[in-house]
Amino acid sequence: MEIERELKFTSPENDVDFIEIDGVDGDLAVSRKRFKGTEISFPCRLRLDASRNIENMSQQISNGLKLQTGWRLLNFSGMPNKSFVGMFTDAYDIERTTAMFGKTVLTFKLKPYAYLRTGLVAKNTTAAATPIRQVNAGTRPSKPIIRIDGTGDGSI
Repeated sequence: MEIERELKFTSPENDVDFIEIDGVDGDLAVSRKRFKGTEISFPCRLRLDASRNIENMSQQISNGLKLQTGWRLLNFSGMPNKSFVGMFTDAYDIERTTAMFGKTVLTFKLKPYAYLRTGLVAKNTTAAATPIRQVNAGTRPSKPIIRIDGTGDGSI
């Protein structure tokens, strides 16, 4: 399976409610102080050798995408420095073009931000008195991934 070259990236939009008020020109904008999630669709082509068929490939794609549920890191080779947090939830159709060729579109739901891959390196500490410092390398507010493994009481 290979991804076609034509991809469209949608930027996240602010989550804003617009309220119309009688006697007031324009709308009142009330921000929910967050970004909405986005989607990315990957149009794919399937090329099979003579020993495989579209039906078996369809089952393999389904197993690979739907057995793991929840949000996962999604890496795209076209953006080698960034990782997205995505989830595959949609149905998909595989269109058979010939016995050995097919095409499909796989759509992923994305969180509205990307992570720099250099910032995804885990930093570990075993002592509560040893702080871990992380500096935001970008210009936008960061949304760090914080994972704590252990037992007992703690605070951040």
